[in-house]
Amino acid sequence: MDAATPRSRHSVWGRVEDADGRAVPTAEIFWVDAARADEATVGLFDVHKVAQADRDGRFWAPGLPEGAGLLLPDFERLGVVGDQVTIGHASRVELPTDEEPVLVFPHRRTDYGRIAGVVTDEVDGRPASRLPVALFAEGETEKPLRQAETTTGGAFEFAWLREGNYRIAVWGTARQLEGAAPVELGRNQRIDAKIALHRRPPGPRGAACVRITGELGLGLRGARVRVLLPGIHVAPRTADADGRVAFGDLPARPERAMATAAGHWPGGAIIAPGPLEEPLDVEIVLEPAARLRVAILDAATGKPLRHANVFVSHAGGEQCMWGGVLPPPGAPPRDHHDVDVRLGAVTVRAASPGYATGEARVTIAGGDDEPALTLRLAPE
Repeated sequence: MDAATPRSRHSVWGRVEDADGRAVPTAEIFWVDAARADEATVGLFDVHKVAQADRDGRFWAPGLPEGAGLLLPDFERLGVVGDQVTIGHASRVELPTDEEPVLVFPHRRTDYGRIAGVVTDEVDGRPASRLPVALFAEGETEKPLRQAETTTGGAFEFAWLREGNYRIAVWGTARQLEGAAPVELGRNQRIDAKIALHRRPPGPRGAACVRITGELGLGLRGARVRVLLPGIHVAPRTADADGRVAFGDLPARPERAMATAAGHWPGGAIIAPGPLEEPLDVEIVLEPAARLRVAILDAATGKPLRHANVFVSHAGGEQCMWGGVLPPPGAPPRDHHDVDVRLGAVTVRAASPGYATGEARVTIAGGDDEPALTLRLAPE
């Protein structure tokens, strides 16, 4: 189809049910090209989020291309494994249609269990609030299956878990040691875990003063600094008018500090805290960066493509953004992405249901005023 010819678009109402015919509240609905129907999995970039179900499992997906497509329901990203998505349970839909398809999420709630827990201080029993909690498969130490943060009451929860053996890991604090607990979870079982963090034994402590500057040596007011201590949660702090942040009560051993600031690329340095009365001075110099405005448009109509997936590659790494759902009532629809990138060459690749994949490159130099890139995708 010629890019000058507007592509016919359609909407579909539907419902998501589990294997027992019960509604799946807040299920996510994805669109996949019908040509991929015989494949067991497809890459994340080729799966487009087009809707999210309400409390009754009902959804509305607008702006889908005419013809055949696959609608794929998922919940808690159970169908995502690494960078691949399982699509064997997707339903083929021909648009336009007056039918309201029922998408089957091929699982039962009773097939899964959940772990609910509370983290407290072992001495006074007070809840340990705002601490990171990670869930690992048995034998895994690097990549957590799920992550959460304790509430002000010290509570956390992991739901929709397959039966098996897990390990819960809780970050410590400057006052408390990190904690962990093994869990053996059965099918349709709820485990209530109670984790009490031990007090950290007395030991040498140190302090450091970190100054965050730009390339010209001027302090970056408002920069955020975090000290990364293995297994210990240290709340980030904000730099003062001179770009300085003071940290006390740190272990007297080399650690890494990371800093972020608007208009700059994150940076870090190794710090070795000095005596409490003579804090070590450390400077972190941040490179300039830019916030690139990326817009993905229909080449025929000029309208934003809400379902587009966007992949951005630059000297600082790679970022992938999935298309979203309709904005909340009263909120304007998002018509672009703001992406923080390092200066230099930037490549943007985008794909949307019913459109040819597009790619563009731009070079961003220091001093560029609000750099932007617009990628127009042609209907297929």
